Amino acid sequence: MALEMSTERDGNVLYQQKESDDKFVDWRGREANPKKHGGIRAAALTCVVGVLINMVFLSNAINFVSYFRLSMHYSPATSANMVTNFMGTSFLLSIVGGFICDSLFTSFTTFIIFCAINLVGVILLAIQAQFTHLRPAVDVKPSLFQATILYIGLYAFAAGIAGLNVALPAHGAEQFDHNDARLISAFFNWFNFAICLGA
Repeated sequence: MALEMSTERDGNVLYQQKESDDKFVDWRGREANPKKHGGIRAAALTCVVGVLINMVFLSNAINFVSYFRLSMHYSPATSANMVTNFMGTSFLLSIVGGFICDSLFTSFTTFIIFCAINLVGVILLAIQAQFTHLRPAVDVKPSLFQATILYIGLYAFAAGIAGLNVALPAHGAEQFDHNDARLISAFFNWFNFAICLGA
């Protein structure tokens, strides 16, 4: 393993540091204290968030067919197709979310951005479900405006879920020392259990 050495003017070695040692900072830019930042508590919180995200995603996906059919007056075939497209989009956009998480932003920043997108989608869908003038009358197809609100809310929800599914496990794994493979492996086992629990 390569070592990086710092030397004084007289040639004495001050310290040796592995190239893989990372310096982490907190949200204020100060060096992070491992006893206060990260660790098991922060990783456990990501598991709890994973349970809640999966509950929201799957419960809505299950109820979308009946909502599209009964409230928005789409045919059963169209309703099922819309849900299939929603599910496919939410999983396919994970590729884009992974690129954003790995290349452009930190996992926490990506998590916050996609949380906001997800929240916009859920709020739009909830507002449309609440107010009758945003839904079509009985046995009438939705107007262009009503369908636009539905699709914007639906696909904002799908895009938000896609980014969250990528950023959340990465952020949870970042809470541990990268040299401790046992803890990282245990985190992913618990995170997978949390995802299954949310289903």
